[in-house]
Amino acid sequence: MTRSCPPTSFPSLYRFRILKCLLRSGARHISPVHLDFLLFSTLTSSHGADVVLKLCRLVSDCGCAAVKNTVFSTMCSFPEVHRSLSTLLHGGADPTAYLHLPIHRGQMPLETGITLVIASTHPALLAKIEQETSYNLKMATNYSNWPVYKSLLCYLTLSGHQLRPQILDYLYCNHAHMYLYVYHYHTQPKPLAHQCRRFIRSRLKPNAIVGVKYLDILPATTQRYLLFGAEDFLLQ
Repeated sequence: MTRSCPPTSFPSLYRFRILKCLLRSGARHISPVHLDFLLFSTLTSSHGADVVLKLCRLVSDCGCAAVKNTVFSTMCSFPEVHRSLSTLLHGGADPTAYLHLPIHRGQMPLETGITLVIASTHPALLAKIEQETSYNLKMATNYSNWPVYKSLLCYLTLSGHQLRPQILDYLYCNHAHMYLYVYHYHTQPKPLAHQCRRFIRSRLKPNAIVGVKYLDILPATTQRYLLFGAEDFLLQ
């Protein structure tokens, strides 16, 4: 009786098992090119997102800083991985590692952009998030994507980032209420709570999600406010 070969959709899962073994043995470097191919082949298979999430939990638990940053930055361009990215950020990954990634596709999913804005205050990263989530404004602002994109613009505004003139012009012509929100936030005096949040977040480098954990003297509601978790200040 001959032994049957595994289906063609399985090789990526075997590669993930090898990668897990390397992580458990203390690997300190992963090739971004190899990881990019592995993520692509896995995420396009059934239950691929669950497999990647398990990998990220393993990386957060036993991976070194370099491995966490490589896995995090390589995943940012893939869709439906914001839960995995959040796991890595809570495990200490540096969101600014995305700036140094050798592989860039020029576009970023909206949910991923929100995750990165919450975790980082780096001006260059915020500018890159805006650029890669707004590469196609008509697609970003269509009926199904607009609520998520609107939240992303709110987070970028509250983090102190100045939106590009092209985006402001588009909002002025197509979403006047959002344009007025951004305009008034940058031109009118800001409430003291907003100023305090901006100041504290600027000191929580490089990962605000991890930095807030060390502010254990603050109430939980204040910690959520620092991570844009209080929904009352977002544009409804």
